[in-house]
Amino acid sequence: MRPVEESEPDNDNPDVQVCKAFIENTCGCTLAKGSPCSSIFPLDYYISHRLQAADLTHSELDLVMMGSLMSFVSMSDNIKDGHHKPVKRKHTFCNYQHNGNQVCQVTYRFLLGVGKHRLKAIKAHLLSNGLAVRTHKNTGKIPHNVTSYASIRYIVQFITNFAEQHAILLPGRIPGYKRDDLKLLPSSTSKRVSTDLYNCCRIV
Repeated sequence: MRPVEESEPDNDNPDVQVCKAFIENTCGCTLAKGSPCSSIFPLDYYISHRLQAADLTHSELDLVMMGSLMSFVSMSDNIKDGHHKPVKRKHTFCNYQHNGNQVCQVTYRFLLGVGKHRLKAIKAHLLSNGLAVRTHKNTGKIPHNVTSYASIRYIVQFITNFAEQHAILLPGRIPGYKRDDLKLLPSSTSKRVSTDLYNCCRIV
């Protein structure tokens, strides 16, 4: 493969401005030998990596994050050392790394373009379900306020009957429209349908 030629970043690009602001403001940690870990990577790396992450689907990015988290998240329930008895773990310990460098959570989230709540949810899912695709709890469920098919059909038939009786046919062909049978509903009638008009146009 031919190496990608480096080019000057477009300063007017919003992605470039966000990455520049992050490098200038830093992540606030001191993991890079007393310096912020955000200074480890150059500007081009931030831009390309965030664009690659944004190009993935929601599920694909979840799997990428879970795969990387499995390598540096402590999955054990107890804390063990050589001097004390095992203690029940209260919080998950995570030593974030990226491209072989230890980074803080802020830099890790910025490189992937995710928020704190999504990262927390992925860690909780990984600890409880392992490396499995996350699915929304409402997947496959019909909302309680969904309009039934019978109601939708009733509404469409009512509008069709109303248009047959009260709509105005447009004379001639309208520029930009291929159809010549377009109808305009009268503006004198509001969306609030009176009882007489409803009885006149309802489905028999």
